[in-house]
Amino acid sequence: MAHPVCWPSTPEFDPVGLDPAMSLTQDLSPEQSADILLLGCGDPRHILYTMSTDVTCPHVPRKLDITCCDIEPAVLARNIILFTLLEDDTPSNHVWDIFYHFKLTDHTYNVVTTHSRKLANLAESLETWRLSKYGSFIKMVDASSLSELRDLWVLYADFTNLSGERLDRLHREQTSMSERVLVEARTGVSYGLSRSAAGMWNEALGPVNEQFVQYWERGTTSATQKEIKKTTRLNPTFCYSRLGETFAIYDHSFPQGFHFAPAFTPLVFDPAGPATNSAMTKSKQQFKAGCMELQASRKAQSITFRFFAGDALSFCRALDLYNKTSNPQTREFTSPWRGNPIDLTEHFASSPPPPVTFDVIDSSDLSTDLGLFNILLATQPLLKKQPASQAILYTDLGLEKRSASKDFQRSLHCSVSTAALLLGLVPRPYVSLFTSTCVMHMFTITELHSSFVERIAWVDPMSGDQHFHSELRPVICAEPFELIILLANIYREMTEHDSPKPVLTPYVFSSQLRATSEPHFTRETFAILVSRVKSRIYLPGGDWAGVVRMIRNLLGVADHDSGLITHIRDLEVQFRLHDLPVEPMMSDAHFKRKVENSPIFRGWTNIPRLVCVTVVVPSEKLNPIRRDGAGPWPRLVCELGVDNDDRYVTYSSIQTVWGELVPSPRLNAEYLIEEDPERFRGTSDLIISFWADADLLVSRPFVSLCLRRTQLVVLKYGALGSRLQLFTAQVGGERVHILRERPMAGQTQPAHRYVSSSLTDDQGTKCHLVVPTRGVKDVTSLRARIQIDDVVLRGVKPIITQLGPCTIELAFGNEKRVVGFPYPVRHTDCTLNVDQNTGQVDVSAPIVGPIQIGGYPATPFPILQHTHASPWNIHHLYIDRMPKVDIQQKSRIRKWLVEHTTSQMSDRERIVRQGTQTTRWQLSDALVGVKEMITLLVQDYAGIRNSQGSVTTFGFTEPTHGLYLVIFVGGLRLDLAGATLALDCAIVPVSPKTIQSISSEFTRLESQTQAQKLQRSTAEAIAWKHLIPAFVERIRTWPHLSDCEHKVSGKIPLNKSVESDPLCKCGRGIGFSGPEWQNPAWKELLPNATRAAISPLFGVPILEGVAGSKSESQDIKPAVPELEPGNSCWKCGNTSRPLLVCTKCKRAKYCSKDCQVTHWKEHKSECQAPSS
Repeated sequence: MAHPVCWPSTPEFDPVGLDPAMSLTQDLSPEQSADILLLGCGDPRHILYTMSTDVTCPHVPRKLDITCCDIEPAVLARNIILFTLLEDDTPSNHVWDIFYHFKLTDHTYNVVTTHSRKLANLAESLETWRLSKYGSFIKMVDASSLSELRDLWVLYADFTNLSGERLDRLHREQTSMSERVLVEARTGVSYGLSRSAAGMWNEALGPVNEQFVQYWERGTTSATQKEIKKTTRLNPTFCYSRLGETFAIYDHSFPQGFHFAPAFTPLVFDPAGPATNSAMTKSKQQFKAGCMELQASRKAQSITFRFFAGDALSFCRALDLYNKTSNPQTREFTSPWRGNPIDLTEHFASSPPPPVTFDVIDSSDLSTDLGLFNILLATQPLLKKQPASQAILYTDLGLEKRSASKDFQRSLHCSVSTAALLLGLVPRPYVSLFTSTCVMHMFTITELHSSFVERIAWVDPMSGDQHFHSELRPVICAEPFELIILLANIYREMTEHDSPKPVLTPYVFSSQLRATSEPHFTRETFAILVSRVKSRIYLPGGDWAGVVRMIRNLLGVADHDSGLITHIRDLEVQFRLHDLPVEPMMSDAHFKRKVENSPIFRGWTNIPRLVCVTVVVPSEKLNPIRRDGAGPWPRLVCELGVDNDDRYVTYSSIQTVWGELVPSPRLNAEYLIEEDPERFRGTSDLIISFWADADLLVSRPFVSLCLRRTQLVVLKYGALGSRLQLFTAQVGGERVHILRERPMAGQTQPAHRYVSSSLTDDQGTKCHLVVPTRGVKDVTSLRARIQIDDVVLRGVKPIITQLGPCTIELAFGNEKRVVGFPYPVRHTDCTLNVDQNTGQVDVSAPIVGPIQIGGYPATPFPILQHTHASPWNIHHLYIDRMPKVDIQQKSRIRKWLVEHTTSQMSDRERIVRQGTQTTRWQLSDALVGVKEMITLLVQDYAGIRNSQGSVTTFGFTEPTHGLYLVIFVGGLRLDLAGATLALDCAIVPVSPKTIQSISSEFTRLESQTQAQKLQRSTAEAIAWKHLIPAFVERIRTWPHLSDCEHKVSGKIPLNKSVESDPLCKCGRGIGFSGPEWQNPAWKELLPNATRAAISPLFGVPILEGVAGSKSESQDIKPAVPELEPGNSCWKCGNTSRPLLVCTKCKRAKYCSKDCQVTHWKEHKSECQAPSS
């Protein structure tokens, strides 16, 4: 396993989701269909919210194919009950009660048991389910999943026949748990419960906690005494899970996955339902809205669900294995602690055919539970590679507020850029320098709540470059030594705290202690990484055997020095299992002599180098960890050693199954597993298996089950001895079996199943990774080689122009070549090496580091134009389904709006903001000015910044060209999933053709005190020209016409100059039929307007400090790091032409004389000769 096998010290069942619902399609174009993979899917809140807020064009349900994976079958069983009840047109209020209440009325109880019986009968077999009413849209991935679900439905249906003793026990468990929860809830406050209230969390804190108390007192969200008195029956769906028959749900279970903000924000209206100050009433309204949209999608036959009960990493690996081999018999274990294999035969035989790759993968909070690095490794191959897909991965990562960026970096084991180049994914906000969603309210919650959850969007680093297309994708290359440096550094970072004798040291942050005591890697993790790199990076000469050999030698020395030499044989085994070319440490002849003379292999022929060691551990040997129900969750490992000797070898990729090892009736000398359905609750032996070197068993014939040594585990379980052994047995005894193949339930698993591909094609542009030989061991630059006719090169000085974040144009006279890089680069520091004899041109470009000019900050708000237009880093909004804020109630919204809009700035940006206007000369720093403008727009529209009241009309002006944009504001809306707000606007761009008429009309509005001018710098005006199309595209429900200016020109914005119109005409006059737009003063200009949603843009906690002194802001210097003036024109931000220097101050630079002249009025007051 790529993740360690963990003993579940504190097992629990999470029947309902905790994190606020998100839209799964918010980053997709409104026209495209969506194949979605939900890992750790939890309850269906994200699906229902997506249905009710999805932006589509045309306005019909989007075609959705959703694959749901969860390790807890009870989660899936409950979800299917919900979906099928809605299919049967069950009223949504009854569905709510059944899904969220752990106490039911007689009526809803009967609905649960009757419907469960119906589902159980339909699930007798895959065939009966497939032919059932629900089989047309609810598909089963495999027979094992259906079997698990049917078992649960049978238990729900038979709940009415439960003996009085068992029922009394469940009631006692529920009463006892409720009492424990209520003691804590009544004496304290849970800040997490009101998180979905976003900026209004403080107002929600008391009322939501009170409703939480009432929920645990009554088992229901019903508010009337009449209904409460009826709820006397335990909900069977809360009483069964992997834990067995018990009431042991998560102690914060509560319907908190909905958005509470509308209940505590003064609203004009809410499309979900009438105004209320009850969080639960508002949640029911949102639930009903999602249910109605889901039913509409079903009527349109637009949605298909697929269900798999098992581990997310195992499922991803099985899907990837099928994609490589086309064999549905993957022989991948369903999950840790289970013996059945993943068989995808049913999955890929279903109709419609299932997706093999996905537009969207959502991994919920699994990056916290399974490790971010593992999630990236597992999911990247399953994302669609076509640019038109806009494929995206979401991870919800728990971070400490005070160390967010360090925690994030630690979870990657390398720099973000290195991880992106090796794995093919980058955090989109990290390279954008902003995010359109907000977590800043979590930083204002009391210090008692020290952590927060950051939802991170991961994409292909090149995907936001408008000039990128598949033909430009370079082949990433690396010299062996540089690649070895990168991989070895990752290994050292990964194993930094994996010491056999950890020393307890004081830690400042709990996240650091968690990182050392709850490791998420095994040596298999690193082997998978090397295999992935082998398939992504071209190695000149193709000597991967040599690379693997050097990695092994280098890591062997490092492990010996650090005391980790016990793990190096484990690493070699994993290299072999993952089809990496490993040179054997001993010759075939030597190996044969060694193993054939051992009694362990007596009677064997053709002894393989890898064998499966299978250990049968008596159940009582687990008592030392079974008795202790507190954390941490210890990791289990196996060791091979010699009795009473410290020379042992550790194996961390093990499989554990409760049950009995039985001889295979079909395979001679092989075994199968008969799994105990009681699992942890039973008394069966624990069967543990792992792959090991056959020759090592000869010299180390004792097998031990141990706890992995970490700081907390050593402290807590030190009584087990220095090696933390739970059980030891000798090879050859009845408790240890050496097998050719690994036993599973019903079949065996061969050692060599994985396929490791490598790039051998030498066609296409090669892009070499450049790693310094000294200092930081990360990729610092990229070097591409192109071929140019040597005749063209003679006497021609090449001109370099940056087209996009990852694309550079080289001009050799009339000859032009576009070079694509696999990561954003800085063209201003590019170097060329031209060989005029061969015509080879090497282009070296430094990659863009954090907070550096170039890359995406230079083209900050890309609009993708593949099949359909869509913003790249600003999420879509269904503007007409967003609650509208009542700005007349200023006393209630003032504090929230001020805190929310001013929290846009990162700590670095606050320093930039305090500087002079001249220091804000470049386009990337213009983002600070854009954020200031958004703050002014929101606060002035709400009328909270001055005494003049609400301003609804704004004119943006620039010193040279004057008015360039008019904005009418129709309302302030709540973006619930984004935990932010949006101004519902009408945008009227000004162009040379319309400047006279629009300016005169705006002057008239201004004279009537209905308009306000906002003047900013040229760089900020250009930034708005980039941003406005993104704010328009995010709410677009109209199609782009065949003669659309964007389509014809291939450019968005159409022109970046201040005086130009950045928008096409397709959306003009659309969407303004509501009462908020019937302002007589806007009558002349509104037909020329395009609707948009302007929202705040926030700093990125995983990139830099965002909360002042409470974060890692101590590193920030008064000057902006790595942003020296001189890289772009101070007037227009142009970076593609040679720059002229101001002869007086020697600081200001311009791309042309015109820019210098027009900027002089602004620059004059600050132009001073440098002091001598």
